[in-house]
Amino acid sequence: MPCGEKWLDVIGSENNLRPGIEDYLGAGLILSKLSGSKSPEAEVCIGALRSSGQRIRELIWESASSRELRERGYEADVTYCCQVDISYAVPVLQHNRFVNVPSLAQKK
Repeated sequence: MPCGEKWLDVIGSENNLRPGIEDYLGAGLILSKLSGSKSPEAEVCIGALRSSGQRIRELIWESASSRELRERGYEADVTYCCQVDISYAVPVLQHNRFVNVPSLAQKK
């Protein structure tokens, strides 16, 4: 579920939804690269990204969902997902399916 997961150990009538900070930071990264007006929700994601500064990898690494994944043996996946600007293709919807379109950097 984007921007949230379910706590497994809720007590009584507590809300079991927990925020997924990696979703907010990832959305903030994408949204910060786009021009045009932004919704309040988009601005919050961008603000979270900017306030994290150089600590993004550390914050994601120490998040509850990341700790759970690492405990289940997915440390390499968490490390991979903490990287920024590593993909050189853009998925584009063509004929009801996504295809990779090489970036401009690759075409040069």
